[in-house]
Amino acid sequence: MTAPSHRAPEGFGRFQVRLMLAMMFLVSAITALGLYLAERNQASGAEIGLQREFQGQLAALRRIQQLRHAALAELSRVLVRKPRIHAALEDNALDLLYPIAKDELRDVMNRRDGPETGAPLQAVFYRF
Repeated sequence: MTAPSHRAPEGFGRFQVRLMLAMMFLVSAITALGLYLAERNQASGAEIGLQREFQGQLAALRRIQQLRHAALAELSRVLVRKPRIHAALEDNALDLLYPIAKDELRDVMNRRDGPETGAPLQAVFYRF
């Protein structure tokens, strides 16, 4: 006598295959969604970081421009107080104004240092 073999119904094997495929699809879909969200989060974080860096550099540039503007304003105030330029402007001696200004502004016009050495301004032409 042989023992009766317990054979699963023929439809049960197909069900297992379908179940396995459905689970694989579900795991793949969840993994893909997780990778997409992680990539999106990382991209937005990088964008925020670049935006902060840009804002920081822009603020530094504005501070440098304000310092240069303040140095120029101070230089202008000093030039206004120089008696030779002031006298040439008051006497309406415009033909002497530029030669006098050339002598008075020689230190600014001859400066060839870069901004990193502390020279705030360099000028080639002045208009009165």
